[in-house]
Amino acid sequence: MGCGASTSNKKITLEKCEQQTDDKIEDEDILALLRDRSLQPVIGVGRTKEALKAALNLLDLKDDQVSGKWPQLAWQDLQESAVSSILKPSTIHQGDTTTCGAISVLEAMVYYRPSTYAQLVLAIYTAGQVRTHDGLPWGDTPDVRPELLAAAPPDSITGRSVADWMAASAMIAELKDQTWLRDMMGHDEYLGGDATGPDGKTVDHARGLMFAWDVRKMMKELLGCSEVERDRAYWMPFPSITDKMIALTASGALDRGETVLICLISNTLWKQAELSPNVEGADGWAVPEHWVRVRSVVDNGYGDMLTVSVFSFGEVQSWAISKAGWQRIYFEALFGKLNV
Repeated sequence: MGCGASTSNKKITLEKCEQQTDDKIEDEDILALLRDRSLQPVIGVGRTKEALKAALNLLDLKDDQVSGKWPQLAWQDLQESAVSSILKPSTIHQGDTTTCGAISVLEAMVYYRPSTYAQLVLAIYTAGQVRTHDGLPWGDTPDVRPELLAAAPPDSITGRSVADWMAASAMIAELKDQTWLRDMMGHDEYLGGDATGPDGKTVDHARGLMFAWDVRKMMKELLGCSEVERDRAYWMPFPSITDKMIALTASGALDRGETVLICLISNTLWKQAELSPNVEGADGWAVPEHWVRVRSVVDNGYGDMLTVSVFSFGEVQSWAISKAGWQRIYFEALFGKLNV
């Protein structure tokens, strides 16, 4: 039973194919995606053309060069999905699954460390293993369970998010396998299915849920944050947490990747913020239900209004909202230091 520490200190690296050594992309499918105007690459700190090219080179493999452990997933589909995410991270979509915590970590990974993301996707698909940011097997039992390997993405997962569904499902299942309690509850048997079905909530709804310490573990061991600070707000407003978000945005730290913020908010109240900046008329407490990655929190310089941008459900959503309203709808925040 896993405890989060690897039984081996040996770093595992994926073999490069001959065509990858010349630093040229030859795969027709990748070249077609690079010519797709809807997928023009997002460039920024840590997302230089050289960094993106290095990540794409890792995926520059033909069907006959890849032997996958997931019989329901074809390499060409995985490759197209992973390349799409590398070029435009905000297009990653969790569908109707409860993978939001892992998806938020993956979106930060592919944004700041695209090669780490490509290596993780390759390891999960070709070796059936979840591996850390430095290439080590994650936990004592890093192998993905046969039941998950045999699973297919639910209908809510679009083709361009299938690689992220595979990676997120494997990450969650392995995370749950690393604690005896989750193992005993059967949460390690997560299959990445939709959270609800004709009869209401499915078994995968509960199995996929992640707490702050779960996401923190992924941020440190898979994404590679040197440290992660956890700030608890719960149902009480803490201006200092919001002030920290504002300061990190203003200093450029979030853009530089020095700090990655993953925040748990009430998605229902966040959606209401679009119509009512003060989140008025929302009775009761915010229910912790959804992980997102905060892109920026900007003090508009007048009144109490902020402009907040977060990655969630396949897009970057930006709305004007009062400081008091914003503080009401996040439950707790994780601030991770990441050097890119």
